[in-house]
Amino acid sequence: MRRSSVSLNITSPPRQNQSRITPYLICFAMPVRPIIPMTLFSALKAMKRGFIAKPHTADCLLELYGETPEEIFDQSARALLHEMTGRSPEQVAAGKTISYDTITLHAPSLPWLLVDWLNELIYRYDVRHSYTVETRINRLECSPANQFTLHAEIGTVPVADDLAQIQFKAATYHDLRFERTPDGWIAQVVLDV
Repeated sequence: MRRSSVSLNITSPPRQNQSRITPYLICFAMPVRPIIPMTLFSALKAMKRGFIAKPHTADCLLELYGETPEEIFDQSARALLHEMTGRSPEQVAAGKTISYDTITLHAPSLPWLLVDWLNELIYRYDVRHSYTVETRINRLECSPANQFTLHAEIGTVPVADDLAQIQFKAATYHDLRFERTPDGWIAQVVLDV
């Protein structure tokens, strides 16, 4: 039986006195057509934020969960880094100096803005040789003309050659999804390997 791995990253919501969010990573091997036990979906649904990376032919499909659209963008950055390195942002940033930069992106829809966001992070890896380890979504706006704008601050560290496991070419519009559900927000995006 062919097996592939599916990663499930569940991030617990911060408690009142907790300044940092502690990530929990659950990895398990599954058949190529994964059937994730309902208990894991229930746990993810209860947390209302996190991501699941699923094998998708030669690509990687990310399912992103959050209580707000801003959390979807934050989780997408965490998921991208995890899929590239197999590590959390805290592990990648350990002992390194973080450089901060401001980003403003525009797109005609939230799904397209998510693709632009991920492609910006992939660009920074490919061209600027840096991993995005921190994100702060300062503002997400929709103009009267339905133009979406994202204002964010990102923290990056230099790429360490020993960490990269997968290099993504781009986020794609294939199977793209970004919608509100009764439990929060869900998005889906395919990364081209």
